[in-house]
Amino acid sequence: MTRVTGEYIYDLGNLAGLPTRPAGASPGRHVVAETLWNDDLFTRNVLSARTYVDLMFLKDFKFTLNVASDVSAYNAAGFENKVVGDGAPAGRGKRVNSLTTEFYRLMSCSTTGRPLMFVQWRYLLGHENYDYTYNYLRGFRQGQIVDGNTELVNFKPPMLLHPTLTSTGLKVISPVWTTRLSMRSNYFQVLTVVMPPQSLMQDNR
Repeated sequence: MTRVTGEYIYDLGNLAGLPTRPAGASPGRHVVAETLWNDDLFTRNVLSARTYVDLMFLKDFKFTLNVASDVSAYNAAGFENKVVGDGAPAGRGKRVNSLTTEFYRLMSCSTTGRPLMFVQWRYLLGHENYDYTYNYLRGFRQGQIVDGNTELVNFKPPMLLHPTLTSTGLKVISPVWTTRLSMRSNYFQVLTVVMPPQSLMQDNR
């Protein structure tokens, strides 16, 4: 069915002259109308970086630093119409912002012992550091003032934060020690000891 203007008229379950929806149908919902009239837009930006540095000193020592960092930003803008669906009858606009940062660092100092007969030892002492931070904010306003404008300023105040503003942080520190034994460069035995990580987690809501 179409209006005089050529626009479609969707059966929302309450049109005069049409039979009501049978039992089991969802009242107040219409998948086609909600898909066309609602907005669900988002942007995601990701920045990743990896680098390492090797420093040789004395004769048999090498210092290695590995650094990795990841930053992810997510921004979403949503609109639920005031005719049918969750936004009815007032209309609803919502915004979601989140920022996730991850930082990983591994510092190590290794040395290779001088060969004795057919046996050679190699030692490595390292230190791991992992830092994770997550910030999340979701808010919405209800009561659309002017049709066609889905900016939050076009909705009646107040701005409702739902469910909460979340900020989570996690830090993990762990020492690493590795010993490697080689015999005639054909047989190898490796012993790795990883100390229990010390973590610090913060959750602010």
